[in-house]
Amino acid sequence: QRQMCIRDRAMAAVGPQALAEDARFLRGQIAANDGNYAASMEVWLPLAREGHVKAQYGVGSLHAEGQGTPLDMTEALVWWRLVAEQGDDRAQFNIAAMYKAGLGAVRDDVLAFSWMERTAERGNRSAQARLSKFYAEGSGVERDPKSAFIWFEIARLAGRTIGASNRVGLLAQLNEQYREDAIRRAAAWRAKSD
Repeated sequence: QRQMCIRDRAMAAVGPQALAEDARFLRGQIAANDGNYAASMEVWLPLAREGHVKAQYGVGSLHAEGQGTPLDMTEALVWWRLVAEQGDDRAQFNIAAMYKAGLGAVRDDVLAFSWMERTAERGNRSAQARLSKFYAEGSGVERDPKSAFIWFEIARLAGRTIGASNRVGLLAQLNEQYREDAIRRAAAWRAKSD
């Protein structure tokens, strides 16, 4: 039997339409890399409307930065929400930050917490560190020093650089039993996610 070439195997695996969409997306990416954001938007917007996830994220980013289109955080939120609902942790993080700051939507700490929790649970290290702060401050969720410390430790164990003084401050709010339990839980969560 004759072996299939790489292109033929790829087409068989994902189909010619998906390859054509990815080729179009790449044209938009090259334009963006060259600083031609208007051309990038011209390529990505039709793809995004067809449901191409990377193009949807890209269109949201162009709107958020005002590149190739006027700055429009509300429109960025619309596109990123489409991607976030499909599980993209970067889009989930962006949405959480937008709700927290009131960008593109009315400030809503509960929604910000909800989106931050989703992306933290998916392993986004920045979100894990931020989720710790949500719990520590009681922002969008009931104040919970133990959960704050657990998420702080999860982020720290994942290699996220966070100030030692923050750790000391959180530890000071917990009795010894809670400290040990929180450290165990964080280590178990980290081990499970690796």
